[in-house]
Formats: sequence, C-alpha cells, structure tokens
Amino acid sequence: MSVPWRGTDVKEILRIAWINMSIIGNNLLILREALGLIQSEVSDKTGISREYISKIELGSRSSVSQTLIKSLCDNLKTTEEWLTKNEGWAYSPPSRSAALEFISRQVNKFQQSVIIIVTYIDGAFGSANGFVFIRPSGSISMEGSETRSGYWGKGPMVYEDALNMIKTTNVKVGHIELDKKESENLIHTDLLNVVKRAKYNKKIIDKELKALNPSKYSEMDAAVFNKYPDPHVTRSITDADTQITLSNDEIKQLLEKMTESKTDIQDLMRYMDKKLIKH
Repeated sequence: MSVPWRGTDVKEILRIAWINMSIIGNNLLILREALGLIQSEVSDKTGISREYISKIELGSRSSVSQTLIKSLCDNLKTTEEWLTKNEGWAYSPPSRSAALEFISRQVNKFQQSVIIIVTYIDGAFGSANGFVFIRPSGSISMEGSETRSGYWGKGPMVYEDALNMIKTTNVKVGHIELDKKESENLIHTDLLNVVKRAKYNKKIIDKELKALNPSKYSEMDAAVFNKYPDPHVTRSITDADTQITLSNDEIKQLLEKMTESKTDIQDLMRYMDKKLIKH
C-alpha cells in the first residue's frame, strides 16, 4: 500500500497548508471590510457561523472545506482563485448599483490608497474597466463587468460615474491597458504583478472621460474618439504628454512588499504611513 506524501517533508506540507489558510483568512477579512460587512452579516449571507468565520480570518483553522469555500464565493461574489491563491478579481459586482456602491466605499472610506484602473478586453462586449485599490490594510480589486465601456463608449455609464467619483478625491490614480492574451489570462494572474506596469498621471481620468463622451469635449480629436473602435482590438493611448511611465519608487516598493507571502500586514501599514501617504 502506498503511503501518502512519501518522500515529502511533512513540515513543508504543513507550511504550505498554513500559508494557504493564511491567504484565505487574510483575503476574507479584506473582502469583508471592503464590502462594509461585520462577521455576523457574513454569517447571515453564507450560513457559516460567526465563530467559524472569526477562526478562518484569524488563521486558526487547519483547513476549510470545499463546501464552505463555495458558499463564501457564491454569497460574497468572489472566486476560489482569488480567495485561495490571490489570482484574478476579488469582487464581481452583481449589478451596476453594487459596482458603484463598492467603488464609492473604497474611495470614501479608504482615502489613504492608490487606485489603478485596469482596462481589458471583455469578450463581445468591448472594453471593461476593473479597479485595483491598494490600501494600508491590503489590496482589493473589482472586475469590470458592470463598468464596461461598450462600443464607442455607448455602454453602461457606471464607468463614467465611477471616474467622476474618483476625480473628487486626492488619491493617486494609475491606469493600465491589457491586450487580448493578457485579458484572457487575468483569472489566473496575481493582479498586483500586472499593475506594476501602470502609468500614473492626474490627467488619466479626464482622458478617459473624453473618450467616453466625445460630444462633451470640443478639443477631442479623432485619435481619442477611436479609443473604443472594436471590442477585439486593444485600445492604446499615444499622447506622451499625458501618460508618464511610473517612476514612483514608493509604489513599486509597496507592490513588491504586497506580493511577498511573508509580509506582515502591520509592517505594510507602517510602510504606507511613512512612504506613500505623505505624497
């Protein structure tokens, strides 16, 4: 009879299991706070006891059953890939109002953050615009199904509302556009690695708004109007004067820290306080 894990260091197996549970617990806590829920509300939504949810968040459970993971994903609108491996989007809003509510909460409650817009190819519906919020308590992301731009910007205007909402704040805003292959691989990608290539400039939001509503901007030219010409072709912005390559070392270092599995969240918060918030 074969022996499970023969030839494998049991300590290593336990270490990997602990890391996985640590990821699940930390991600559940981050998502719960991003949704503005307390543990008892998560319990009501999922049918999982508040005590058990607390144990998961604290990392004091040795494992979580597939049934419980499915319940968390279905009821909190997340995915198993993100919850267990930090891959793909953390939150998929079920409606336009849910998308705006989520963005509003991140913008208004977590002013000490960096917002990165991720524009990607979204099948036959054209370009979608997801958001990554990098905060002292950890990053959270929202996929763009309800903030898609559609054809020539004629899709749902939730994206426009979100941009105007962000425009009223002083948070640092970045933007990155993904090609078709990158878009298809998003669900298996750690978004923190993707957004390291983002470009930061306060004119980004105005440029996106112009592309969505060309008739409102007399100075808008044909290049901007054609920003959403075809849902299967990657968009590109060529104005060098309004797109500046990321040179903020603090943000780069922050992203590096957040992708290290051993980063202590308290250390990360102290890092944010010293390096990022002062800007």
